[in-house]
Amino acid sequence: MEPFLLADFARPPVGSRCLEIGTGCAIISLLLLTRQREFFITAIEIQESLAQKAQSNLIENGAQDRVELIRADFLEWSKAQPDEIFDWVISNPPYRKLNSGRINPDREKALARHEISLTLSALVDRSARHLKPGGTLALVYPMERLPEVKKTLMDKGLEPIRIRQVCGNKKLPARFFLILAQQGKSDNPCEEDTFFIYEEDGAYTSAMKSIYESFNYTGRSHRYREE
Repeated sequence: MEPFLLADFARPPVGSRCLEIGTGCAIISLLLLTRQREFFITAIEIQESLAQKAQSNLIENGAQDRVELIRADFLEWSKAQPDEIFDWVISNPPYRKLNSGRINPDREKALARHEISLTLSALVDRSARHLKPGGTLALVYPMERLPEVKKTLMDKGLEPIRIRQVCGNKKLPARFFLILAQQGKSDNPCEEDTFFIYEEDGAYTSAMKSIYESFNYTGRSHRYREE
């Protein structure tokens, strides 16, 4: 669900040059291209197994000409390619700090969920180096990390310009948030809003249905669970 919400929230304009960090199976890149193909994406994935799945997905969807898939550690790639500059950097990164919660014994899942190879600080620092002045970084993180994320962004010269808290329904607190941050100072105050995924009966809200439909995807209604 997060990939759909992040791809909808980011919305790079026509002609943008985008970098997706930790592309996984290339879902976000493909979602972005579903709406319009007039931009180019560089997608980086550290895990060989996921990179192979991403390559298959790109081929199946005829997107190889719009997405350059790179199998690499983002931090190492960043140091080797310091002159690569983008309009947008987008990432659905590992959510959890290394010392928080049980680390999944499955290496693939562990890397995706915990900051084993990419911490928040390193992600923001290197992302900022690849953004042009006025460029935008789009991220998603658990709600409890909002103060930390905002501080880290501002410490690296990125100013939050939009924050969306995402709730299961109107009776539940926000579980995660989407954030856009701009390279350099913004003249406008940060916009904030709240998004609800489900109605109280478990059906998707009209807003969530609209997002799925905009990506030509039909999400099935089900009860919201907090596990």
